[in-house]
Amino acid sequence: MTAPLCVLSWFACTVVLIIANKALMSKERFPLPIFLTFLHTLASFTCSELMITFGLYSRVSLKDKKQIFRVFVLSQSHATSILLSVTSLQYVEVSFEQALSASTPAFTAIFGYFILGKVERPCIWVTLIPVIGGALISMHGEPHAVPAGICLVLAANASRAFKSCFQEVLMKDSMVSGFVTAIPNFSCSLFVTLRC
Repeated sequence: MTAPLCVLSWFACTVVLIIANKALMSKERFPLPIFLTFLHTLASFTCSELMITFGLYSRVSLKDKKQIFRVFVLSQSHATSILLSVTSLQYVEVSFEQALSASTPAFTAIFGYFILGKVERPCIWVTLIPVIGGALISMHGEPHAVPAGICLVLAANASRAFKSCFQEVLMKDSMVSGFVTAIPNFSCSLFVTLRC
């Protein structure tokens, strides 16, 4: 019963967060997206601590420097994707950034091939064609598209894809899998928050 409740809570929070972002991150309402990002990170940290406090997940210690380094790399790729996304908002509109961010699964499939040696089935690539096509069309149709902003969004997508693939590597690694699966995915923000 705990898993469905966690998934439902995560889904509800994600929907509310996306709607709030769209409302807040217009230039007229909230001109400082870095502060909003700080609030997101703080909320993630607080939720992680509450879930651990209420016994939904247990706190697990890292055992050696190799584990610490791997979790650090994971947290830094997460932080880099956030930094690149927030920086891109100086050059592109939020709606355009979100349209381009929809191409992240294509980046993940490419990185999965190089990092994990995983070859996606042809039907996966076929389903990614409309996503990539939509991103390309939106790049062409955006009147205020700046090449620097497009590059930053695509770099953020690449960083998110690297994080996903590296996280899968960590979950396969028997030394670290206890840590990664014992704490919710978003709690790498715990580590990021402490480093920021």
